[in-house]
Amino acid sequence: MIVDGGLGLELERRGFAYTTGLWSAEAVLSRPDLLIAIHRDFLAAGACVLETATYQISYATLRELGFADAEIEALFVRAVACARTAIAAHVADAGLLDACAFTVAGSMGPYGATRADGSEYTGRQHLERSALYAFHHERTQSLARAAPDVLLFETIPTRTEALVVAEVARDLGCERVWLSLACADGERTYGGDRLADIVADLEPFDCIEVLGINCTAPAAIGPLVHAIQSRSAKPILVCPNLGQHWESVVAGLAGGASDAEFLARIPEWLALGVAYIGGCCGVTPQTIAAASRLAQAARSAAQR
Repeated sequence: MIVDGGLGLELERRGFAYTTGLWSAEAVLSRPDLLIAIHRDFLAAGACVLETATYQISYATLRELGFADAEIEALFVRAVACARTAIAAHVADAGLLDACAFTVAGSMGPYGATRADGSEYTGRQHLERSALYAFHHERTQSLARAAPDVLLFETIPTRTEALVVAEVARDLGCERVWLSLACADGERTYGGDRLADIVADLEPFDCIEVLGINCTAPAAIGPLVHAIQSRSAKPILVCPNLGQHWESVVAGLAGGASDAEFLARIPEWLALGVAYIGGCCGVTPQTIAAASRLAQAARSAAQR
């Protein structure tokens, strides 16, 4: 199944200027029309899973901006509604029978992402474990109330934070949870933890339906998929970026691979049995369209 690509950078590519630390969630407030248009472009490209523009939302950031808690709750609802609006429009445009073939994934990044300084790529533990739990509990509860089809914790950089979000999801009674980690190489997360060890620690959590890797260089994905498969039989999600890395607040993401290099890896991931393939930072609807064609060709070849 094909997942969408990088929402935040796609907004920027289309001229959206960020003024807060909310990242793509800022568009929910000021340009929902643009956000819905991008969602629709990913759907037209072949994506069956849309991630909500909630990755970088935090109660602390919004309270500092003057939002009341009820308004923050409403922002999660509006983000999910944008994705559902895009799906409904796509279904109508394509003459499909219904929207059941599409999934809205409620996106939540790590605590480091809400600092808007690249902390999610360092693995720094800014909060004590109890405070980290409280941070994730508050926002997860609000996003769960907005009723996406699944909850997606993504770009998680450490074993500690992976276990915390798993505990939060379990304690809130969430049933359809996808958990995706961000890795520095083919073995370890940005926090330096071995992916295989984290996967083993997560196995007792029945609420976790899918395990994944995102915001990671395409070349590292194959070994990381093997690491997951060595400890779990759960379906696997991969949403690599274009090999970019964080440099600074001013420079942001730098370096990277070409679309061709990204796409060249897809047959390998399909052969490994990866269930969900999408993209992260810098992956456009055009790249997702090419990925969708590759996946369709692979399915057709397998049926012959």
